[in-house]
Amino acid sequence: MQHEDALVNVLDDQGNIIGTKLRKEINKRADIVHCADVIVIRPDQKIVLAKLPTGTLYENTWATTAATMIRAGEEAEDAAELKEFTKDELKESIKSKPNEFSPTLQAIWETYHDNIR
Repeated sequence: MQHEDALVNVLDDQGNIIGTKLRKEINKRADIVHCADVIVIRPDQKIVLAKLPTGTLYENTWATTAATMIRAGEEAEDAAELKEFTKDELKESIKSKPNEFSPTLQAIWETYHDNIR
């Protein structure tokens, strides 16, 4: 299933599910949906944020580095599943199980892995 074809629960202002819509049909200015955000905190306790680009809903504001709408029937923990890897673990995992990693991550890894301590 394509990301935009996933069903997303639509909520009322009390947080009750009142229906579902395809993700691509969600009106981000009007519909209320559950979302999962990931906050990155570095070992030195600095919080990593991303500046949203011009042309997006909250353009030129700081936001979490990763966020997603929670699909109908999905738990927040599953929507934002995280896993930690050491550099060596990630290198071996990408080599041995490349289908478990997105092409974008693999391309970034290939380009920048030598820059990671």
